[in-house]
Amino acid sequence: MFPCLFRLEVVKNCSVSDRLTGGDSWLWKHELDTASEVQELALISGMLSSFALGVGRDKWKWMDDATGIFSVKSAKDILVRGRCDPNAFVFDRCKWVPVKCNIFAWRLELNRTPTYDALFSRGIVNQVGACLLCGCEDESVIHLFMSCRFADLIWQKVSRWCRIPTIFGFSIKDLLEIHKFSRLGSSESKILQGIIIIACWCIWLVRNKVVFSGSRANVEDVFSELRSMGYFWLKHRSAFQSKFVIV
Repeated sequence: MFPCLFRLEVVKNCSVSDRLTGGDSWLWKHELDTASEVQELALISGMLSSFALGVGRDKWKWMDDATGIFSVKSAKDILVRGRCDPNAFVFDRCKWVPVKCNIFAWRLELNRTPTYDALFSRGIVNQVGACLLCGCEDESVIHLFMSCRFADLIWQKVSRWCRIPTIFGFSIKDLLEIHKFSRLGSSESKILQGIIIIACWCIWLVRNKVVFSGSRANVEDVFSELRSMGYFWLKHRSAFQSKFVIV
């Protein structure tokens, strides 16, 4: 940290305590004669002024706990205080859909889905590709799941199927929280939450089929798959069987 002072020091392997016993304890080749040397001495003196020498061996002390003992909990508390926004969105997992769908929705809200714009920002592709479901705009998470004409038709069908106002939002967070503002009962709200997540999953599946298999995207096919998945998972993974009728 202080190369100029180190060059002046005669005993290169001296300890810090050797140089803290007084102003005459420095063993330099010559007196300070450059501005850099004077500046480094002022800096190191300021840093060491708050330290006091004690007897015995040095030991580690955890400063964030009164006991001085490190614990994982205290480290976690530091991270929570320093990095977590109390107003940050917390993904509400839907218990009746598979874990893979919940993880996908969580990654979707974090913008961690490998759409063309995300791949471009990471240097994986050379340019941002157009959305293969509509061809109207560059592919991004917001476009693919919110403003894409293909996705819009899916959401219209989901809205009519669930008998709710037309699904609309400005962000993935809006989409994933629609069930909270749907004025449905508790059970129906949880069912709607799962349907929204499954719809996102189905849109992503058909997008990947177009990209990797050259398939053709069809709104009716995707909506049919969404209803089939929803019915099957709700029937076998939840306690809401009697509340769900596929039509």
